[in-house]
Amino acid sequence: MSKMNSPDSKFLSAPRGKCLYHAVTVKMLFVVLTVLVSLTMAEADGDTSQSEFSSQGGKRFDHYIGAAAGYTSGFGLSYRRWFGSVWGFQVTGFPWYREYTYPEDDDNSYGGTSIISGNRTETMGSFGILVLKSLAELKYVRFLGYVGGNTFYNYERSDYVETDRTYDYDLEKYISDTVRVDKTYKSNAITLGLGAGAEWYLWRFGFHLQLGFAGSHDIVTGSNALMPTVEGGVHFRFNTPRGE
Repeated sequence: MSKMNSPDSKFLSAPRGKCLYHAVTVKMLFVVLTVLVSLTMAEADGDTSQSEFSSQGGKRFDHYIGAAAGYTSGFGLSYRRWFGSVWGFQVTGFPWYREYTYPEDDDNSYGGTSIISGNRTETMGSFGILVLKSLAELKYVRFLGYVGGNTFYNYERSDYVETDRTYDYDLEKYISDTVRVDKTYKSNAITLGLGAGAEWYLWRFGFHLQLGFAGSHDIVTGSNALMPTVEGGVHFRFNTPRGE
């Protein structure tokens, strides 16, 4: 008797926690870079050298609030603070919680794996801090180095009933097997890294892009990683201008 699983038969039951952090980080970096390019092109379209837009861009502000994402900084809402013209820090964090409930009639009409009842919960949190060192400044750009790290926590709990449908070529029909899935996935990764980059100023907005290298250790699973890193962010600058 020969059986064949549908190509997507294991998709619903595969743990997604291992790639969730990377997916969110990449998406947030994409948004940050898109906004940066769009605003840069908008300023280049007109002559704003004497405008309030450019005047504000040339000033220095101590406080930044916005969003950032990176493998060293973590991702989420972000606060960046400069003390004088040399040292600063950045704090970034984001909590996430979601519940899934599968109704009894949540079934597929084709071969593969279907969750017909049960529930799943996802809990995720990221918190990071960077120490910043200004290396050189121009009117609209600051070059900087950074060192820091973040912790990323992920917990998933699943308890559901699924139907695994396989096609029997001898009987020429689908055969269904119903099983209960009860599993837990947990990880808590700590990442440390360093690198360099720059922040650009357009009006009161600051945009940064940083490249570096980081090492990561998961204290739950025991896995380790070494990797090049990218950090990005968009912040609104305010308070205590230090001159143009």
